[in-house]
Formats: sequence, C-alpha cells, structure tokens
Amino acid sequence: MILNQTRNCVISENEVWATGLGTRFRGLIGHDFSGFDGMFFPRCSAIHTFFMGMTIDVLFIDKNGTVLGVYPEVRPWKPSLIEPGAWGTIELPAGTIARTETVKGDVLRLENAENGAILPENRRK
Repeated sequence: MILNQTRNCVISENEVWATGLGTRFRGLIGHDFSGFDGMFFPRCSAIHTFFMGMTIDVLFIDKNGTVLGVYPEVRPWKPSLIEPGAWGTIELPAGTIARTETVKGDVLRLENAENGAILPENRRK
C-alpha cells in the first residue's frame, strides 16, 4: 500500500513491487492496471515509456518517502524521465496525481508485507 501521509490519502492499495530483473525490465510494457493499481521500482531514478500503450502518472521519491518529482499524464513513447537524487519510482494510472493532490515535498509511506519493506526509511523495522 502507498499512502500519502501529508494529505492523508491512499495513492495505491495493490501495487506491484518491481524487485526482480524480469519485472523491472518489462515494467508496464504490455500491461494495463488490471489486477493492480500501481508499480513501484526501488533503486530507480529514471524511466521511459517506450512500447507502453497508455498514459501514466509518475512519482519519484527519496529513501525517506519524500516526493522529489511529480509527472502527471506521461504519454507513451517518452524517451526518458530522470529525477536526480531519487531512490524509487512509482508508476500509477493517469489521473492519480490529480485525484490525490500529490505534490513535490509530500511524504509517502510504502508498505509491502511480501518484501518486508517499509518507507520512510527511518521507520523501517
């Protein structure tokens, strides 16, 4: 689950954590958001949207869950989005950023029981 702690709202209830090589390489290529509502890429500060069939929203965060970059409505075939200093990238259905009013500086909390990861980093167990 991804929560915007600053705005007290849910950004994603059922995201995929792209931790394996195959998942990271493929990302959302050939997928839509059926069965999940976001994709999180840890250790990632740049993406592209080549070969994607849909527009997405993109957030870049640091290790503390602070939003560093906000990119709503990113269209397919964008060569690159780079956010220096980012530790992770979150890809979401288009319109999520507007719906949740997420902005640069907001603090997100990421929880994933399967991977045992929790952000912000200073709250990891």
